[in-house]
Amino acid sequence: AHNPDRLLQPIRSRSPALHLLPLTDDEVRNIAVEYAHDDYDESAVTDDVVGLSVGSPGKAMYYAQHASAWLDLSARFVNLSLSGDYTDLFFDLEDAGIEDAAVANRFLEVVSFLLADMARGMAGAPLRIADTTAKVDTSRYPQIDANAVDLALVDVQETMSRIASRRTSPRVCIQALAVKLFEGAK
Repeated sequence: AHNPDRLLQPIRSRSPALHLLPLTDDEVRNIAVEYAHDDYDESAVTDDVVGLSVGSPGKAMYYAQHASAWLDLSARFVNLSLSGDYTDLFFDLEDAGIEDAAVANRFLEVVSFLLADMARGMAGAPLRIADTTAKVDTSRYPQIDANAVDLALVDVQETMSRIASRRTSPRVCIQALAVKLFEGAK
């Protein structure tokens, strides 16, 4: 089980925990391509898709079908949020069809991953979604530092919680996030 807390207590108390390392990027790519069938072609399993999967072939297969559009939109989301060009961004969000709460939160997971990759880049660590991270132009915003990115990550997580609670429409939550993102650092 990937989440032992979801197992019943009697099963957890009688079962030893065996922690397995995530698969390598090459293993994830090979398994995702092998089980693709007609859902997508091999070219859909990009380096960024493998990076998003974090060692999970199942996630790689899911992201191979959905992430290419979300990766581009997430980079555009961050860039347009930084520049304050919300009109184009709101039209992009409407065209993306992220009205469903689960789909909206999957998109925000990609945005969160992009922000985390930006923080990794600032720290000099290797990037997981290098092609998408390269599309974010922070050079025009020297005040965007690791602290600003950390605060943006918190804002994304709060928005995901708000969407999961289903109190507000996902698109309205994401639009509010776009305005709030990096607001103190712009």
